[in-house]
Amino acid sequence: MAEASIDYLHSLAHALASMQLYDAGHPSRAHVVDQSYGRLRTLILTDPEPSFSFIDGAVVYGNLPLHALRDWSWARRLPKLGVQRLEFEESVAREPYGLFLDDVVTRVTSNVTTEDPPPPRPGIRCGTMRVTGADQDTEEDQGGSPIVATMPYRLGEEADAVHWLYERAAKHEEIPLTEVEAVVRSLTVAMHSDGHLILPLVELNDVDQYSSLHAINVSMLAMTMAEHLGMSSRDVRAFGTAGLLHDIGMTQIPAELLGKDSLTQEDWDVLTGHPAAGAKLLLQRSDEHEIAADRKSVG
Repeated sequence: MAEASIDYLHSLAHALASMQLYDAGHPSRAHVVDQSYGRLRTLILTDPEPSFSFIDGAVVYGNLPLHALRDWSWARRLPKLGVQRLEFEESVAREPYGLFLDDVVTRVTSNVTTEDPPPPRPGIRCGTMRVTGADQDTEEDQGGSPIVATMPYRLGEEADAVHWLYERAAKHEEIPLTEVEAVVRSLTVAMHSDGHLILPLVELNDVDQYSSLHAINVSMLAMTMAEHLGMSSRDVRAFGTAGLLHDIGMTQIPAELLGKDSLTQEDWDVLTGHPAAGAKLLLQRSDEHEIAADRKSVG
């Protein structure tokens, strides 16, 4: 599905760029719309209701960050045109899809910058981000149309990814920066709603999940504070990475020590040394984790 989603977004970018060259009604304009719509239908064969989020230059397909589109220019342009979140229904037809592209192109050629979404089209929902729980209703205007696209968000995949990262650390294996960045970017998507921060701290339902979910909570708290202080998006993500990896040194603590009912002073010395152990582990694996390691060493 990820490959089909990337193919579709490339076709979307091609269509939006080409449509700017031709007047409405021109055959070449209709042709690129047909091509893009065809890619969308191909994607819908495997994913009946595909959705995309564009935040801070990153592209998220459903809950999956698309690393292949890390430098995709439209990831920054679309939110400025009122399309930060884009959702399709399985029933979306060619005509409303073409009208939606027309709306976006009109904003591009008119140099419009707005958070207001394009006019509603059947089978298509777009707008700014709103993170809701599964039991919450979508906010609607007086006409009954959704004001913003909704994104019921669960952090299960992120918790699994963090658990995998900590397992690798326990085995003294490399901690891949791309996976860390993927989780942090995914968390930034979950944090934002209509320009405000939402902090959906995960409830710990299983003791075995503690390390992973605790790391996620600390990461989101760190990014919240960084944004509150007015830091750049890059620095915000750096603090998110530091929070996510802040307890990585615990993977170097002997399991029998963690299971003890009471601890000697020597045991406590080992436990309280886990920040330094974590910093050493990160710096040994890659200088890409230098900021996270530095945050740990002073924490």
